[in-house]
Amino acid sequence: MSESARELWNRRARWSFTYQGESMYTITPLPFYLARRAILRARMAGYVARARRVCDFGCGDGEHLRYFADQHPDTRWTGVDLSPDMLALARKACPEAAFFLPFEDVAVFAHVTDDDLTGIIENLVERLGSDGRLILFEQVAPYPVQGAGYNRRTVDGYRQLFAYHDLELEQAVLCRFRFHQWFERHVAKRVYAMMRGCDSDAERRLKANRSGLFRLLSRFFVALSVRREWPPGSGFGNAWMVFRRRGKAHG
Repeated sequence: MSESARELWNRRARWSFTYQGESMYTITPLPFYLARRAILRARMAGYVARARRVCDFGCGDGEHLRYFADQHPDTRWTGVDLSPDMLALARKACPEAAFFLPFEDVAVFAHVTDDDLTGIIENLVERLGSDGRLILFEQVAPYPVQGAGYNRRTVDGYRQLFAYHDLELEQAVLCRFRFHQWFERHVAKRVYAMMRGCDSDAERRLKANRSGLFRLLSRFFVALSVRREWPPGSGFGNAWMVFRRRGKAHG
């Protein structure tokens, strides 16, 4: 990734604001972000409880590490992120973890090319224990979609990439809030356009998240989205994927 990408995440860290006692930097509508995060944490809980060591690659502000470290103080925690400013937030959130900048400017998988991703997977697989699991929660699409700075693969695309490195897909489920997706396409974009005094789309989205009215609208469409977990490949959303070394049983 370019230096400008690292600086983008540094700015996101500096733009973060406190909500319910937590530092928030997400450009995703906040009630949706929190509801989606609850699903992720619930699915991760069993794996984390059995793990002796956990590395959060793309740890951001360290809130996932803090959440699980509070429950499992004897686990060894590590966070990796390309943004020094994000890592500064993470160290405050979870001081018991060790934090590192990557040797190369790499981001989470939905923001890198397939060529770059191959190198990242190789690096991660080298560090994965024989009974370890590599867990992804990434934005996916029913067909490949690429744009400036993002790469939406299919779940099957990830399966094929990891199979090349002798990893197999153990679990996969799509996290999709169908009515909130409508809100994001048709309502939220108009709200972002109304945000004044901002130099970028990310800043406009963060400013919108500070608005109580915007959060109320988002919360309403989150509530309408009663079904939230879908079969892989059934639409756009975030896929929960668990990979293991071939031949390893679920532990």
